[in-house]
Amino acid sequence: DGKAAKVKYLLTIYLFQTVSVPQTIQDYFFEGNDAIMNSNYDEAIDAYKRILDYGFESSDLYHNLGNAHFRIGNIGKAIWAYNKSLMLNPREEDVKYNLSIAEARVIDQIEIPKDVALIKLYSGLKMYFTTREWFLLCSLLTLFTCFIHSILNAKILIGKAIQKTRFMLITLTLITHFIGFDSYFSNKYANNAVIVKNFVDVFSEPRNDNNKPLFRIHEGTVVDVANRQNGWSEISLIDGNKGWVKAGTIMVLK
Repeated sequence: DGKAAKVKYLLTIYLFQTVSVPQTIQDYFFEGNDAIMNSNYDEAIDAYKRILDYGFESSDLYHNLGNAHFRIGNIGKAIWAYNKSLMLNPREEDVKYNLSIAEARVIDQIEIPKDVALIKLYSGLKMYFTTREWFLLCSLLTLFTCFIHSILNAKILIGKAIQKTRFMLITLTLITHFIGFDSYFSNKYANNAVIVKNFVDVFSEPRNDNNKPLFRIHEGTVVDVANRQNGWSEISLIDGNKGWVKAGTIMVLK
C-alpha cells in the first residue's frame, strides 16, 4: 500500500508539473501530500482545503482529502470527498474501493427497496462516464450512424447485415442521448449531501424547541436535500424517511 501511494504521489507531481497550475496551489498540494506521507493528517486536510478555497479541484485532490479524513476517523467527510472525486473521475478504482471501505463503517446501513435496486443499477451505468464523456460518445455514435446511413443510400454496401447495423446504431445513439441528457440534468438539479456529524436528530419541522425527533441518523449517511429554511435543511433518505436537520450537519455534493 505504501509503495502504491508513493507511486501515485510521484505521478501526481508529474501531472502538476505538466499542467498549468498556479505555484501557490502546487505548493499547498505538495505540502498536503508530504503531510499525509508523514501521518500529519490534520495538516494535510488544511493544505487541501486551502486549494479548494482557491476554487481549484481535481479527482486526486479529493481522493487525498478523503484519505486524510478517513485516517482520523472523519467517515462522513471521507465519504463526501470520495464521492466528489468520483464525480470528476467515475472510473477510478482506488477511489471506489476506498469509498466502499468508508461506507462499511457507516452505522445506518439502509436497505434499498427492491423497486429502487433497478434504479441503482441504472445510476451505476450513468455514472460510469462523466456528462461530457456521454455527450462525446453521443457525437461519435451520431457521426458513425450518419456514415452508415450514407453508405446505404449510396448503395455502396447492401444487405441485411448493414441494415441491422444501422438499426442497432440508431437505437444505441438514442439510448446514449437519453443517458447523456439525464446525466446533465441530474448533475444540474441533484442535491445530495452527506451527514458529517457523529449523529443527527431529524425533526418534523425546522426547529427543535419542544419538538421530539422523528428519528436519528449517523455520520456518513447520504441524503437528498429537498429544501432549506432558516439554517435548516429538509432531507429524505432512500427508504422514504424524511425530516429537517440543522444545515451545519451536512456537506452538499455539488
